[in-house]
Amino acid sequence: MNNKKVIASAIFSAAGLILLAIHEGFSPTPYIDTGGVITNGFGNANRDAHKTVTVVQALEDLKINASSAGQAVSKCVLTTMTQNQYDAYVSFAYNIGNRAFCNSTMVRKANAGDAVGSCNEFKRWQFVAGKDCRIASSNCSGIVKRRKAELALCLHGL
Repeated sequence: MNNKKVIASAIFSAAGLILLAIHEGFSPTPYIDTGGVITNGFGNANRDAHKTVTVVQALEDLKINASSAGQAVSKCVLTTMTQNQYDAYVSFAYNIGNRAFCNSTMVRKANAGDAVGSCNEFKRWQFVAGKDCRIASSNCSGIVKRRKAELALCLHGL
């Protein structure tokens, strides 16, 4: 695949999947994430506060949810992008939700041909449930690390 363009049949790369899994972490038992969502596995929203998952089940959920995020990225970003941009956008959409991703300034800038400006939007998404994750007492510093990794990936190769 040409590193400068991703076509409509884009596939989330192994590197992108690893990035996503690392930043989501794994929990077999449900917990309430910093956004107040019942979650288990690799950051999979879960309606059942008592449902535990195995690694195999969590990986299957991750595959399904990452595919959904990938479809949103392919649908909403109408310009060509690098594999790295695509992977960073999928990780981001997985984290914030497809609708929020598609309605974001990040997507508007990408569609306007401002690839660097689009990637730089990762810097603005440092909040969870109204908390500024750059502040240590907010207890969501993982978002800051994730956004830095997504930003670096997005900008790599532009």
